[in-house]
Amino acid sequence: MRSFFYPILLFFLIPINGLAQTGDSLLIQAESTNDLVAIEALKKLGAGEIDSLPAPRLDYLREANFLARKINNAFEIADSWYLMAKQFHQAGQLDSAQNYFERSLAKLQTLDRPEHLANCLNDMGVVYKVSGNYARALECYLQALPIRKEIGNQREISKTYNNLGNIYAAISDTSKAIDAYSTGKEIAKNSNDTLASIYLGLNIARLLVLKGQYQESIPVLNEARNYAKTKDFKIGTSASANLLAYIAQQQNEDEKALTLANEALEIALDEGLLDRAADAYGIIGDYYKKKQEYAEALKFNLKSLEIATEQEIVELEEEQQKNISELYELLHKPGKALEHYKKHIVLRDSIFNYENDLKLAYVEHQHALENKEKENVLLEQEIAKQEQHQSFIYILVILLLLIIIMLIKLWFEHEQAQQYLMELNEQKDRMFSLISHDLKGPIGGVKSVFDLIKQQDIQDPKELRAIIEESADIVDNSYNLLENLLNWVRSQTGRLIVKPEPVSLAEVVGHTLKLFAAPIRDKNLQITVHIEEEHCVYADREMIKSVVRNLLSNAIKFTFPEGNISIKTTQHANLVSLTVADSGTGMSKEIITQILENKNTISAVGTQNEKGTGIGLRLCSDFIEKNKGRMEIKSKEGEGSTFRVTLPSNQSF
Repeated sequence: MRSFFYPILLFFLIPINGLAQTGDSLLIQAESTNDLVAIEALKKLGAGEIDSLPAPRLDYLREANFLARKINNAFEIADSWYLMAKQFHQAGQLDSAQNYFERSLAKLQTLDRPEHLANCLNDMGVVYKVSGNYARALECYLQALPIRKEIGNQREISKTYNNLGNIYAAISDTSKAIDAYSTGKEIAKNSNDTLASIYLGLNIARLLVLKGQYQESIPVLNEARNYAKTKDFKIGTSASANLLAYIAQQQNEDEKALTLANEALEIALDEGLLDRAADAYGIIGDYYKKKQEYAEALKFNLKSLEIATEQEIVELEEEQQKNISELYELLHKPGKALEHYKKHIVLRDSIFNYENDLKLAYVEHQHALENKEKENVLLEQEIAKQEQHQSFIYILVILLLLIIIMLIKLWFEHEQAQQYLMELNEQKDRMFSLISHDLKGPIGGVKSVFDLIKQQDIQDPKELRAIIEESADIVDNSYNLLENLLNWVRSQTGRLIVKPEPVSLAEVVGHTLKLFAAPIRDKNLQITVHIEEEHCVYADREMIKSVVRNLLSNAIKFTFPEGNISIKTTQHANLVSLTVADSGTGMSKEIITQILENKNTISAVGTQNEKGTGIGLRLCSDFIEKNKGRMEIKSKEGEGSTFRVTLPSNQSF
């Protein structure tokens, strides 16, 4: 099939008003603190307006999309997705292009941006057509058409009709295709859009020629040709001349066909339009073949074949292989004729998916081939038996391996389940122990105090105040114990949800120190704090508050009176570290390992017999891990402990 039978895609050159911005100025604007200015600059960088950029265009568009989502600007989100889709389309990554077009479309449909919505639908249609999804492409164009009609841009309406015609032509609905092309051509003509009128006229003529309606196509082609010559539009002139030459050839107007083909060829060669040149060479070759000038015909057909092969115009290549085979036969060169005929058959079968029922064999080898075939059959039967035997052995071995693997897997899962159940039992026993002992004791203490007040008539305000303060301490400790216990149970049962956000360490530490003001005062501890105001972590606020509270509680509990506690923060790249160091009792390496590996719950009394649950540090380790951080412990018995917690400072980490 000649290349002029393919639909012509309608593209327009859109003029850019004003002077184009330089890459340097856009890169500067992309760093602007005004998010909208930065987004606009990033979109221009990513859309391909500037060459020689320091980063891939998609990186700029992704950054624009990130900023748009940060300020929750729905249009900029949709527009950056749309531009990303176009970049993926240019790169040939059609699946990614379709994905981002669909995202942009869904967002644009919620906004009052009809022009952007129509452009998105149109470009989506192009991608889906290239992918072979004609149904979705047609749906996109049909949705874009009424939107463009409402906007009133005649150029875009004409383009949409052309795209609709291309889809109908691709699915062989010729009548609808001609109607769509004709409507688009009329709109283009009325709006003085000559180039669009030429494209659409050529598409109409192409379909009429395919249907054999030569007389109907001639006035359409002559009009397109005259417009093209007036506008010095070489592609249109060459294409129309080729189609007119083909029609003249079919109507046996050979001299006219030759004149038109030579005109098309001259323009095509001057403008580098290789596909049009290939068509013209083919028509001229057909002319000389009819004149029985076979050598001259062969020369032109070979040129047509060379271009068709180079440009991968498979249908034209198949047609020329057949024509050249016939010419070599007429020139009494059967070997060459057979060579090109074989290529014609292969190409024909690949295009039309015909069954390969043509037997190409030389007569002198027929008998040898038949004998060889019989030997091959016997050999193949023997090989097939051996392969069946080997396949049976392979299948048996694979089945045995699968059984062994399944047994090992079941055993391993059983061991894991047993270990898990043991851990659950240990946790259950520990929880009951905590409830029965650590909670019962403080609550019993409060009850005793109230019984004392109830039984005795206490008149001394100081004595009464001391009793109340003691009760308050007991209640506070019980509350903290209960809160840790509940957090620990939630963590172990997987019911804690991490909700990260920027958290100021200075704020959390300051608030926690106020909570522990009484025990710090009672022990006369020296607290040193070095925390930068800007040191923030990206983590769950409540979890971080619990971590800081437990670390400070632990440091206060195990530090001797008159001792020192140091709290400081440092930042390196995207990580912030909080360090709590004390001069207390310290810990053994075994206890540190148990805490970090979350194996057992260790309980110990403080330097003034303060009671603990043993779950505070374990809870810290668990919470830090859930927030993508790490906890380090350095300690020496009798010299104190240092806890360092490191967490990400921003979301990108």
